[in-house]
Amino acid sequence: MSMNHLVVYASGKSTDAHRAKIDEIILRLSCNSTYFKEQVRKDNATNSRILKLTEMVKLSPLLSRSVLTSIDEKVTTLRSTRRPHSYHVVVDMDAFYFSCHVADMKTRGNLDCLVSYPKGSKILRKIQEIPAAVGGGVVTTSNYAARKYGVRSAMAGFIANQLVIELGINNGDTELHWVEKAEEGNGRLYSRLSGEVRGVLLEYDPDLKCYSLDECYMHLEGYVNLRYGGMGMSHEEIQKVWEKRRKGREESSNDDDDNENNDNNGDSSSDEEETYNFPPSIPPKSSNDYVQKTVAEMREKVFQKTKLTCSAGIAPNSILAKIASDEKKPNGQCFVEAGDSNVMHFLKNLSTRKMGGIGRVSQKTLSAFNINTLGELYERRCLIHQIFSAKSASFLLRASLGYADEDDYGKGEGGGQKSASCESTFRASGDLTILKEHLKRITKTLTERYMVKRDKTRLRGKTITLRVKLSDYQKFCRSKTVGSAVGSYEEIWPVVERLFDAACRDEKILGRSQDGKFECRLLGVAVSSLVAGRGEGEGQQKTLEGLWGSSSSTTTTKTEDVDLEEDLVDDTVSDGDEEVLLSQCSSAGEQFEDDERASLELAKELAETYEMEETKRREDEERSLALAQKLQEEGKREEDEERSLALAMRLEEEEKKGGRINELFGRLKGEGVGGARRRGRRRRGTEEAEEAGGVLGASLLKSSRNENEFKYFTCQNITLDNLYQILIS
Repeated sequence: MSMNHLVVYASGKSTDAHRAKIDEIILRLSCNSTYFKEQVRKDNATNSRILKLTEMVKLSPLLSRSVLTSIDEKVTTLRSTRRPHSYHVVVDMDAFYFSCHVADMKTRGNLDCLVSYPKGSKILRKIQEIPAAVGGGVVTTSNYAARKYGVRSAMAGFIANQLVIELGINNGDTELHWVEKAEEGNGRLYSRLSGEVRGVLLEYDPDLKCYSLDECYMHLEGYVNLRYGGMGMSHEEIQKVWEKRRKGREESSNDDDDNENNDNNGDSSSDEEETYNFPPSIPPKSSNDYVQKTVAEMREKVFQKTKLTCSAGIAPNSILAKIASDEKKPNGQCFVEAGDSNVMHFLKNLSTRKMGGIGRVSQKTLSAFNINTLGELYERRCLIHQIFSAKSASFLLRASLGYADEDDYGKGEGGGQKSASCESTFRASGDLTILKEHLKRITKTLTERYMVKRDKTRLRGKTITLRVKLSDYQKFCRSKTVGSAVGSYEEIWPVVERLFDAACRDEKILGRSQDGKFECRLLGVAVSSLVAGRGEGEGQQKTLEGLWGSSSSTTTTKTEDVDLEEDLVDDTVSDGDEEVLLSQCSSAGEQFEDDERASLELAKELAETYEMEETKRREDEERSLALAQKLQEEGKREEDEERSLALAMRLEEEEKKGGRINELFGRLKGEGVGGARRRGRRRRGTEEAEEAGGVLGASLLKSSRNENEFKYFTCQNITLDNLYQILIS
């Protein structure tokens, strides 16, 4: 059975022609990972659940008329609450981190990259024209040239490179180009340019919410009414209004601090009303034109200031604006006009995955019942109430209508921020000391960054939750509800520490681990049931999940072991640019999108595996080289020993030969000279003596018991005449 449906972490900008090949490459490179095996296990569980739901739908009776009436009444209520003149804008920077590097390279006057091609040729090309990315072990972001091959943020670097190698060959793209680090440091570069963008946007909405470095949520009805309504203010005059309001808020905040011990549960301040509830002094059609003109002007100012482009979505609420911001990328804007029919038309053909909160499991379940678009989700809303719980069905109904609480700033029925959370992923470890240090850092980040509002008011909560992901991706959480609300590090850490110590000893948790050890790769801390320092729910910033309203924003607080869909943010990642990747989540209980989170987890595991394999390979090569050198040295030593032994044996043999030769010389000399004397041939002169000695010498050599003695003389080129001369000397 194909498992390509599990491969969801390729870029949506890839072409349909490449999609099957992209899935095949990613599947081939990741199918042996622990993460992927865990996803297969979950997928099998989902398949079993779908089969049960299918059988249940077949056997269950039709919904009663009262239930159908209740659903229709809920739809009518939701539709009637849409605000007719609300302009929510989401500004999303285009390939922000990559664009920052392009801008940095422009200032240095160098946008050319030397690209290698087959047959050894090298050509200078612009960085925007070739597949390029920021990162290394994990892709932080990539340009659009790389995204068409499926490269996306949070993807393992070697997988991204392989996609370009295999898919880009026909277009002349041979590899993924990695952008060099900025001179001032990547983090400082991103923060500086993000600050410049934010400075421009603040001119249009001083209360904008920046959930990351590259994304801002804004309201523009106030600005549009001030500038194009009856007051007809200029842009500069509006800035003076914003400044006056800011000072008024600071004074109000100081007054609240002085009266901290008094009850203060009144309505929100009048300046809040002044910002967002201007009377509709402009006709709707003209207002639509003015807001689009304002957004276009704002985007142009951002470009002039930073040389970075951005896209924008304009819609009646932030959920729709977020979806719209992706429709005209890059460098475009999409407008969704208010009104039920306009919203439903916009949503009709969108995939269910476009809607935040509908993840891979929900999408597969819906697809099993032939529900693939948001339009189909609305049309089959009665079936939804049969196969899902009441809470999930209510959420899906709201999603199909594109509904969100009309006031995203905490005055709607959702009641404000429900929780604040922070989590961190790292290399899997079983060292409890190291894990506790991670947990301390996470808790401190949560209390110092995410539980302090802009006006310095500290959020406090009664339920503390510890979230853990084991090395094999098994997840669990433990919660504790305390008697009084807590908000500081000193108050929260002791509770977190006790939860962690108990989890480390929990046999149920250890039994879930494949090797029975408490070894984890993710830790997170959440605080829920929040209240603000000056009254519960007042003026609080909401999480993305909370924008859907109370039915979908409650926090699970059971103390038993439960599996939760992750809605926490990775605060840091262990290496370099990966920390920047995680800043793309919102700053208070922010939520990593399902695909992004899944891709990041897989990428980090694959990067770790790849790094370990490379390290092991290098170690093996070093050991092999050392062993080869050792064997070579030993072989050389053995050869030297053999040569020495052979030489010693040869010397010994030569010594023996020398003794025999000396003996032979003695015999030759004695017999040759003595015989000549006895026979009285002295008088015959030298010639007869030579002849007699030569004949005798030859005779003795031929009669030698050791043939080697004869060979010795022959090898030494000693003739019989020479031998005779030696003998008589």
